[in-house]
Amino acid sequence: MISRFGRSNQLRLERYDEAGLMAIAKQRAGLGLVDGSYDDGILRLVAQAATDIADARVVIELLEGAAKRAELSGRSVIEPKDVQSVANLQPTNVEGIEIDDLPPHCMMVLLAVCRRLKTVNEIATGDVASLYKVICEEFEVDAKGHTTLWKHLKRLEDRSILVARSASISQGRGRTQFFSLPAALPTNIEKRLETLIPARLRR
Repeated sequence: MISRFGRSNQLRLERYDEAGLMAIAKQRAGLGLVDGSYDDGILRLVAQAATDIADARVVIELLEGAAKRAELSGRSVIEPKDVQSVANLQPTNVEGIEIDDLPPHCMMVLLAVCRRLKTVNEIATGDVASLYKVICEEFEVDAKGHTTLWKHLKRLEDRSILVARSASISQGRGRTQFFSLPAALPTNIEKRLETLIPARLRR
């Protein structure tokens, strides 16, 4: 068992920003989850997934649901897919956002993000650029430049498909953007894109 959640305590009914939701996630995880079954990346993903509704109750539902999903899978550690699967059942999530009308290269940028986010919580801009080039080679097209790549990432963020945060680079100086997909399973989006991209490139 990795969860100690019982009956939910009463919460103040107010809207929270991501930082507030992250604080609630940390507090509730400390009370309801076994140490070592989660990390800050998982809690950040929970907070991001709850941001659209901005309700503290959603944070608890996501944490409890993700913990139960991990337990049922025989794991003692919560993974990103546990949060994403539970978040996907929420009333607002990326599955309800249309991606069919995205430009082909924007789709390829999103595909690069999805492939990496199957195993990690978030991906840095530099890693997106590297994976995007690999995907362009896969589809036998020339990769666009950094400015266009950034515009596509901004487009995906503006459409609430991706969530972005700015943070320090782990190695070296400076800051970069990190992108996550908190409210949907990357595998599901990946499958849709692998069908859409070839069709769009043939136009």
